[in-house]
Amino acid sequence: MSCHSSPREDIGHYPALTRRHLPFWVSFVITPPPPADLPALGRAVAKARERAGLTLDGLAEASGVSRRMLVEVEAGRINCTVGVLHAISHGVGVALPDLVRAACPHLDNSAA
Repeated sequence: MSCHSSPREDIGHYPALTRRHLPFWVSFVITPPPPADLPALGRAVAKARERAGLTLDGLAEASGVSRRMLVEVEAGRINCTVGVLHAISHGVGVALPDLVRAACPHLDNSAA
């Protein structure tokens, strides 16, 4: 009989470590957040770019982010880095939190 014959919830790559061995509060720490709404983020970036009167090429020049990356972000097909979003926000003249707020619809956006 194997030492792993009893049903249990293994954690990650550590089969010997089960939820029974962890303090109760760890389950709160390892619960991932809901996924970002990338299409909504893309629409917010496109809207901010249009309000700034910039084309994709103009924003690419103003932000230092490639046109191809901007196309992917606006289409909601890429989960880009904070650095890319920071550059885009400076390129369009919008604060970073205001730009990315659309990606977190599960939060109360009125409190920010």
